[in-house]
Amino acid sequence: MDAKIGSTLKAGIIGFGSIGRRHADNMIRLGLKDIFLYREQGRGNEFGFMEFSDFDEFMAQPIDFFLISNPTARHFGFLQKIIERNRNVLVEKPVVCTEREVDTIERLLPTCTGVGLVAYNLRFHPCVRRTDALLRSGVIGRPMYARFSVGQYLPDWHPGTDYSQSYSAKKEQGGGCALDLIHEIDLAIHLLGEPILPAHSLLAKVSNLVIDTEDTADFLYRTDTNVAVSVHLDYLYRGYKRDFQLVVEEGTILCDLFRSRLLVTGSSEAKTLCDERFEFQRNDMYLDLMKYYIECVTTGAMTKPSIREGLISVKLITTK
Repeated sequence: MDAKIGSTLKAGIIGFGSIGRRHADNMIRLGLKDIFLYREQGRGNEFGFMEFSDFDEFMAQPIDFFLISNPTARHFGFLQKIIERNRNVLVEKPVVCTEREVDTIERLLPTCTGVGLVAYNLRFHPCVRRTDALLRSGVIGRPMYARFSVGQYLPDWHPGTDYSQSYSAKKEQGGGCALDLIHEIDLAIHLLGEPILPAHSLLAKVSNLVIDTEDTADFLYRTDTNVAVSVHLDYLYRGYKRDFQLVVEEGTILCDLFRSRLLVTGSSEAKTLCDERFEFQRNDMYLDLMKYYIECVTTGAMTKPSIREGLISVKLITTK
């Protein structure tokens, strides 16, 4: 793919924290020259992007696609306005926060002609791509059971900052490990199919962390492809753990996303079918995601995960 695929496109960014800046940097690497920012309190930026504090004025610019990367609890209002105007949008995960917001966006999507994508960057992890290819090939049989797990102690996420003041710690800002660590739910959908709802779930606060959200969440459900799935998410694990295990007809797939290792064993653990370690930079996932989205906007191709698919992950959490 041409490294400057975005040279003719114009982008508009809503929210300019660390993730917004990462995406902006990747847009520039891909050739975008015209990037506009919406910030309620414009204060300049290191990139020299033109800023707008009036949203209607911002929307009136000749923008080819929008990026929503503001705090999670504020996604809904901006996403609704962009979809209602049939504009292209890339939205950070999770798409929205509540069941009501999911229902509203779902009602709008059938008439929207814009190209929408949810920024689930882990789909672009080389281990995930390899696993997806293995499952699609059918050489190891169909999956029957899967377990996805992620955990990291919340105070260690951003050393030198007060975790209790972060959005992760505050329910009203879209925090809590269920929404915050929703990547694992999306990976399960991506690899195994959509969940049959409602799922069995347990969301609880079991630690002394100074937060008003859950610090552990577990989901158990069956997919529409008849796979049993277990997902565990927490703010408690000392260190960092992110992995999944798939039991398939001809063996087991073990994927360590932290160490970028994929191990596939046959009918016995002694029979190794695949043992791969991948060398890559974390930003490669974000860069590949942006390349993919720009290509979809340029060609009009169908995206995955679409906004509709991104809503399914939230519905699994919010549906009782």
